[in-house]
Amino acid sequence: MTDFNGRVVLVTGGANGMGETTAHTFARARATVVIADFDTERSPLVEAEIRAAGGDCHPIITDIREPAQVSATAGEIAQRWGRVDVVHTNAASLELTTSGKDVLGSDEARLITGHIIPVDGGLSDSSPIAADYWDWLSSGSG
Repeated sequence: MTDFNGRVVLVTGGANGMGETTAHTFARARATVVIADFDTERSPLVEAEIRAAGGDCHPIITDIREPAQVSATAGEIAQRWGRVDVVHTNAASLELTTSGKDVLGSDEARLITGHIIPVDGGLSDSSPIAADYWDWLSSGSG
């Protein structure tokens, strides 16, 4: 298993299912795991499980359908850790994925609805949306 010691990993939808499994996997690889999820009951339980196993986990209650919450989450991450090394965007919304309309209204918000993006001292994903997101996140303006 790759060692992610010193890396910050954001997992949206990290309180249940595949996101939870991903959070545990990165924690076992010694990453600092940030769970962004709207599940106020499961998020602290996953945090407790990860910490009990010796991992580092920080839940942030976030509903990806709400632009203000997405911005607040990005701002908190930028303030606390100054960067994100990996983003696993597991959270999704049927409203976001099936409507064909721009529910969230921003590239930043759309980015965190269904991709895995590795970051290496800057965003290594070539997507302009991803690059804009990293600039936005690292500026602390989110």
